[in-house]
Order: sequence, then structure tokens, then C-alpha cells
Amino acid sequence: MHRILIVILFFVLAANVSSFAQEKNNAPQSAPKKSSVHLHHHKHYRKITAHRHSKKNKADTAVVPRVERRYPTPGSSGEDLNYDWYRQRAFPNNEIDPNAYANALEQAKNLPVYEPSSKFTTQANSSWQQIGPYKIGGRVTAIATHPTDSNTFYVGGAAGGLWKTTDHGMTWRALTDNFSAISVGCITIDPSDANTIYLGMGECNSSSDSYPGNGLWRSTDAGNNWSLLGLSQTQYISKVIVSPTNRNTIWVCVPGPNADADSNRGIWKSTDFGATWNRSLLVRAGKGRFSTPVPAIDLVINPRDTNDLVAAMWQKVTSAGTSVYVPYNGLWRTRDGGADWNRIDTITGSGFVNGISYKRLSRISLLWTLNCLDSATPVLYAVTSKVDKDPITGYALAENFCALFKTNNPESGWKVMLDSSYRLPFLGNNIDSVDLFNRQGGYDNLIVGNPRQCNEIYIGGIDVIRSTDAGATWTNITNAYPHYFENDRTQHSDQHALAFTAGTNDLLNGQDGGVFNTRNFGATWSRIDGLPITMFYHLEPWYGGMANVADPMPIDSLKFFGGTQDNGTVGHGFTANTDWDWINRGDGGQAQSDPNNSNHIVTSLQLGKIFFRTTIDSLRPNLFSDNGNHDPSAKKWYEMLTIMRRRGITDSSEACAFIPPVVLDKQNGVDLYTGRTSIYRIKMNFTDPDSLTNIWKWSPQIAGAPGSPKLWYYGEVEAIALGARDNNGRPMIWTGTINNGGRNIWRTTLNESLPADSMPKWIRADVAGLPGLFPTWIRASLRDSMAAYVSFSGFNTDTAKGHIDSIGHLFRTLDGGKTWKSISGKNTAVGLPNAPVNAFVIDTLAEHGDSTKRGQCIIAAMDVGVFITTDGGNTWSQLGTGMPHLVVGTLTMYRNWLVAGTHGRSAWAIDVGGINAVSRGVTNEPIATNNFTITSVYPNPASSIIHVRLSATSPTTLELFDLKGVPLLHQQTNGATADILLPGNILTGTYILRAINSNGEPAEAKVQIVR
Repeated sequence: MHRILIVILFFVLAANVSSFAQEKNNAPQSAPKKSSVHLHHHKHYRKITAHRHSKKNKADTAVVPRVERRYPTPGSSGEDLNYDWYRQRAFPNNEIDPNAYANALEQAKNLPVYEPSSKFTTQANSSWQQIGPYKIGGRVTAIATHPTDSNTFYVGGAAGGLWKTTDHGMTWRALTDNFSAISVGCITIDPSDANTIYLGMGECNSSSDSYPGNGLWRSTDAGNNWSLLGLSQTQYISKVIVSPTNRNTIWVCVPGPNADADSNRGIWKSTDFGATWNRSLLVRAGKGRFSTPVPAIDLVINPRDTNDLVAAMWQKVTSAGTSVYVPYNGLWRTRDGGADWNRIDTITGSGFVNGISYKRLSRISLLWTLNCLDSATPVLYAVTSKVDKDPITGYALAENFCALFKTNNPESGWKVMLDSSYRLPFLGNNIDSVDLFNRQGGYDNLIVGNPRQCNEIYIGGIDVIRSTDAGATWTNITNAYPHYFENDRTQHSDQHALAFTAGTNDLLNGQDGGVFNTRNFGATWSRIDGLPITMFYHLEPWYGGMANVADPMPIDSLKFFGGTQDNGTVGHGFTANTDWDWINRGDGGQAQSDPNNSNHIVTSLQLGKIFFRTTIDSLRPNLFSDNGNHDPSAKKWYEMLTIMRRRGITDSSEACAFIPPVVLDKQNGVDLYTGRTSIYRIKMNFTDPDSLTNIWKWSPQIAGAPGSPKLWYYGEVEAIALGARDNNGRPMIWTGTINNGGRNIWRTTLNESLPADSMPKWIRADVAGLPGLFPTWIRASLRDSMAAYVSFSGFNTDTAKGHIDSIGHLFRTLDGGKTWKSISGKNTAVGLPNAPVNAFVIDTLAEHGDSTKRGQCIIAAMDVGVFITTDGGNTWSQLGTGMPHLVVGTLTMYRNWLVAGTHGRSAWAIDVGGINAVSRGVTNEPIATNNFTITSVYPNPASSIIHVRLSATSPTTLELFDLKGVPLLHQQTNGATADILLPGNILTGTYILRAINSNGEPAEAKVQIVR
């Protein structure tokens, strides 16, 4: 359920490291000067002083080499999996080019806008409309409260931008939709002017989907207008401090991007109100040209002395097989405003490390607050995590709670106030428990104080714990784990932000589930709704739930469901709730539904656990799978113990993606396909769901390390598509995989002589024309067995093929994969932006029986918005208006509606009925009357032939669609009657018969087919 997400790739450690280094640059960031560094080793601490020299030391001026691609030791723990979100965008490098997103966004904004408005839509214009969720929530990274107005505060989303409320969350306003970055790292209000807001971009919670930012921004009018102050290459900013005595002095804490050799890390300082920036502290790991900058993760200022600051450095152990050795993590202090810095966590006898080697310290969070006993000597708190070996793999990946330390004088000594023996209840009882961080000390780790109560402090990890006696005793005030596993959504785990509103006991907490508040110190909590910041992985129409809605569909008839980051599977339209309902748990993955049975739906969790329902009369999530503990009378989710098992997640140790593909065969409603390093076919048994599920291995190992399906890093199946069928109804299967960091496309061959349940033959289908990037989505033609489309992620240079701009991110094959052609518009002014394509749809409704229009209308979801081509990919346009340029991770179309699931700004919908009209040559001019109708369809139900009568005699196109909108046949008629011979592979179910006359007027009727 919770996230143990690793994104930062590797830090280069020299073999025999024994020194610490620090750089100090006194020039602005745009033209930094380098200075040599002298190290003075003392018995009790290491003092570092920078001296200027006219002649520069060669080791200090050497250019740090770019880190080449590397992969972890085989056998990576499952915690490595979800960093694929970042890895696939950075590949083949370790980091995303800091300018790539901004450049792609600029390309996107320069494209023309395609507005599909016509008489065939349900509204006057075709702008995007946000459709929620508003009450589900999403990951919050920062909260800042107004110093005097308790109703005004700001909330930052992991990928949803900055939001402001002036009525305590009754209404919200997005402030940064026009920014060239969407991920918020921190928010700071100037203590001398509440209208001056600082915004550091780039989430710093070590999550794979922590999107890079683009520097430090400031507003001087409470968020209405913004200026970029610089530090644009930092990508991730964790803290901004404005001096309480001189607002011209600003400090910025920069962990920086995820590559080892980035030079933007450290503590930056401005003394001219942000006009120029000087680096005050940069700690380096290693020696000379092979040293690497260490991230700075936290910074605090002495409330009694604004020249006294302490910084926490965090060099993260991230990779399977990495030894527990991080000697550069720790605390550094300056007492002269940043001229000199001393390391204070390694002083002999200080007691800081609590019995563990300081080389095992991981992320540290800091609080410097007034001392109730001696306000002239403030107290400094440090919440530490430690690197432990994974109990399953033995690798150094777990970041558990180490201790809470407290001191009035860091150089003199620290006192342990709380150690790792403190446990939280898990699974809603006291049988099992976890430590405060539960292996996630790099993801959930914070400490804050009550500004009106000097002894009152709060630590955030999985839960929030509170002390009213300066750390002597503690109370769990969120109990998020027990609440969650008891199916109670009054709190959520994974805490990232805490803040009190002005002059009150109103505590706000932000975590993976949005924003909650308490006015009684955790006795009760309330969700603050209205923030559309849900992070979708996948969306699917609830086909059976919309089968009886007339065309064109109004927006309030939409029924969709899909998986979200740490907020489970959510559904819209399953109940009378006008918003979305939470219908299953965990990191919701793929969602699938049977077009012919509204009760049959399938969901999945992270790492591929699959659930299904045989009835939806009660969609209350069953957190304990299929045992019915909480509500035995409610119909339950049935868990398919399918194939893989890893730490109780699935049934064997075969590797799989964090969100593996799951595809239900919409033709028969029972065959389910999923992939790990092989493809598997599962036959669903909705009639007797408690019986054993039939499972077949449907491919050899086609992903990952050859012959080693258990090596978790080396790749997995990323995408699956079902294509054309043989006369026995068996579909051709296409798949995109990752192998040792490279990509492969595979497909089956159609062979009607094979027994029904035998593995088909697989062949490589990526012979020529594709980039060496991560495949994200694949779709195959249902009519032409040799035609398929595939999309790719990635921002950076493909070393084998040249720059991605010259290749593209979307491709088509017409010869079964022998050759592929880019349909991205390549490097043209009307081509797709140079950004990942995460999903796409081929609008077959726009073809209307015209074979020359097949594959011409394609809509692509990208990291910078949604784009459309109506000429097969030669030219592209922005689709519609009204939706900011967001990371759109999933896209699906049902009849006249296109629904986009964003990764950070919930779901959006646009009426695309006008696309179908424009694509078939119909003008947007309204027609006064429409007297064209289908007067009769008989027999109905039909089994082999349908007789159709029309209201007029004219050249007419007749088409038969399934409820997903997939065309199954088309034919022409010139008269008022026609006979339609049904194909032999059409199954029992409900279908749509559509007729379009020569004037473009449509008429439809529902047809029941019984076989």
C-alpha cells in the first residue's frame, strides 16, 4: 500500500575515501568562480575553510565526467521497481535533461489548436472539462500558512502545482498552471511580508515520479504574479529560508537532480533579494576529479542568531548490492552566515549516532525552535533514518527510523529522545507493527513544532506522532495504518507536510492522500476536499455501465474507473456520488471491464496482484482481499493468486513492472492477459469465482535478463495489445518489453491449427526503425494483422540513433514489425513535442468505413498535454483548450468522449464528437433538420443476418460497432433497405448499428446478437 519508491540512481564512491570536501563559490550562479579547499582535521571535528588562491588547483578545477549508464547488481529488491517512472524518462542517461521539459513545453504551446466543435457534440464548444476526483486526494509535498489569516494557506502538489485557498479549503485556486514545471518542492512565506511567497520547484521525497522543477520562483502579490529568480538548473529544491531580520538574505537548500555528478547541489545564498546567488556550501564525496557533489536535503536557522544555520546532507543508498556506506551524510553548521562550515555529527563523544556508525545515516530532518527552559539557547532536533539491509534480499535499501536527537549545543553533545524501538500498529491490530518510517525514511521524514507551544513537536513518517513535553513521550495522532486497513478514509499514511494555521490549534497535514486537518490534536480529522491532484496510472470506461446511454452522451453520464498513486482504484459513475468513489486499495494499477456485463470488472495493484468482481452491488473496498472480514454481507473482491509471489504480493519470484499491463479480451469477456518477464493468459471464472483460476504461460521469457526471470532490474513486459483474430477467435498479441535496459517488440503469429490452450508462436517485431527507448503503449489493428502502433518514453539523446527529435516517440508498422515508420511529425514545427508519449488512442469512429482513413486520426497523451493528428501523423495539433499542459499518463475514448487521466491533476474530459464529423468531411455548419432515421432492424436479436430499413433512399454507409466503439464491419447501400451478414467471430452481446447518409447525417440503433 505504501510507497517505498527509489528514484535516485547511483552515487560514485571512491574505493578508499577518507576525506570530506567543500566548495565555496562567491560569484553568481551564472558565472561561478572556483576556489581551492584546505582541510584541517581536528580531534573532535573537521573544520573546513575556503582560501582564495590566484593559481587554481588542478584537482579542484577538473571537470567531473558525466556518469555513464549503469545498472544495479542482479537481484534488485522490489523497492527499485517504481523508479522506472523516472528511469524511462531519463534513459539512456541517469537524469532528465534539465532543459528538456521546458523545451518540450515550448514546442507544445507553439502547435496550433484543434477544436472539435460541431453539431455532433453535446456542447457549444469542445474545451476540456475537469471531472475530478476532488475528494480522493493525491500526494501533497508542501503546506504554508498565512501568518495572520487562519483561512489562507498554500498547498503544493507532487505533480499538481501550487494551490491557494482563502476560505480554509472551501474553494481553491491553481496558481502555477502556466509554469514550465509542475512539481512543488517547498513553499515559504516571507516572515516580514505575507504577500511575498517563495516557491521551490521539484519534489524532494525520493519518489520515482518526483518530477523535476525549474528553479526558484517568487510572488510579491500573494500568488497572482510570479518571477523566476534563478537556480533553474537545480531541478529539486527542498527548503527556502528568508532571514527574519533582513528579507534581502535568502537561503536555498538544493538536493539537486538525480545524477551523481550534478554541480548544482548544496546551500545557496542571496544577499540582494534574489538578484544573484552564491554557493555557500557544497560537500563532495570522494577525491579530485572523481568526487561527486552530495545533496543538501534540509536547512534550519537559529531563531536567536540569523548567522547560525545547520544543513543536513543526504547521499542516498539506492541500488541493490550497494554496501551500507554513506560517509558524507550528516550535519554541517555555520556560525558566520556561511563563510565557514563545520561538520558536527561526527564529533567524538557527542552521542549523535546512537550506537550505529554514522556511515549508515540516511535522510535527516531538522527543527530549531525556542527552548521553554532557556529561550536564549534554542533547542535543535534532528530526526534521523538509517540504512538497513533488506531482510529479503540482503541489500542496503531499507531506510528505517534511527532516532530523534536533541541538543542545545551540537558540538557539546546530543540526547536521544526516541529510538527505533518505537513501533506503530500495522494491519489494524497489535499483532504486527512497524517502525515510524517502515523502510521509507527517504520518502516520509519530517519534523515541525507548534509555533505557540515551545515543547510541542511533531514527527511525520507513516503516521504523525506528537509530543507535548519536548520529546519525552509520544502519541500517534493519525493512526493512518489502522484506519486505512479498517477501510476508514479519515486519514492517510505517508506524511510529507505539517503546518498550523494562524493563531489556532488547527493543524494541517499533507500526505499521499491530500490534505486533512484536526482542531483537537488528532482526536478527529477532516478531509479538506476540492483539490483535483489525484495521480492516475490508468483509466478504463465502465462499458457495461454506459451501454444504455443514448448518443451523443452528456458528460454527466460518463462512467470510468482506474488506478491511482497510493489512492487505490477509484470509480466515477458506479454510485450516485457526483464525484469519484474509492473502490479498491493500494497503488491502483490497471482497470478492465466487460462490455457485455456491467458486474464484471477487474482491478490490479502494484506489482501485479489482480482482483475481480462478480457483482458491483457493493463496491466498498475489501482491504483483506477475499476473506470478507469487515463486512461479510457485502459482495467481495476476489483475489486471483495468479503467477508471481514476492513478499506475499503475488505467487512467484518472477520480475514484473510496478504497474504491469492487464488486458481483458473484450470479445469474450473472460480471457485476461498480463505480463512479467513472460506473457500469461488467465481464464476468468465469474460463475464460480472461488474455484481455481486457469492460467497458461502464453510466451517464453521475452523480457528481462535472458534466462533469468527473477532479476528485477533488467526489464519486464511494459505493454500488451490484442489485435486481429483468426477464424477460431484467437487474437494476435503484441507486446513491448524491456531487456537489459533496451527495448523489444514481440508479436504472435496466427495459427488456427494450434490447440485452443497451447502457447502461440512468438517472433521479434522490431527489426528496423525504432529508437532504443522504453515502450509505453502498444495498439494493434483489429482488421489488419500486420498493422500496429507503439509509443515510447524518454527526453534525452538516443546514443545509437541520434537525438530523439529526429526520430520521434510514436511509430507504426504495416508489415508485422519488419519496418517501422515514425508518425511523430519528426523534427518539424507541427510535429509532436520532444517528450514521452505515455498512451494514445486511434479514433476508429472517425473512419466511418473509409479504408483510406484508417489510422489517420490518432490522439496522443504526453508529459506536456494531449495532441491530435488527422493525417496519420504528418502534422499534429494541441487538442482543445482549457486543460493546462500536464503530465497525461493515460487516455481512453468512449463514443463521443475522450477522457485523460493526468499524473497529478486528476481526470479531464473533452467531447470529441466533432472530430468524427470533421474527419468524414462534414462541415461545422448546422443542418436545420435531421429526418434521416433507421426505421427498423429485424430480427432483433439476430444470429446471422440483419435486415435494415432506412427512412430515405440515398448512398448510405452502414457500420456495426461494439460498445467500445470498435468497428466490426461496414458496407454501402444505395437503397432504403439492406441486408447485413454478420461475421462468424462476433460474440453474443449488444452492438450499435450506425447509418450515415450522403449529407453526413447519422442514425443509430441497438442490436442484440445471440450466438
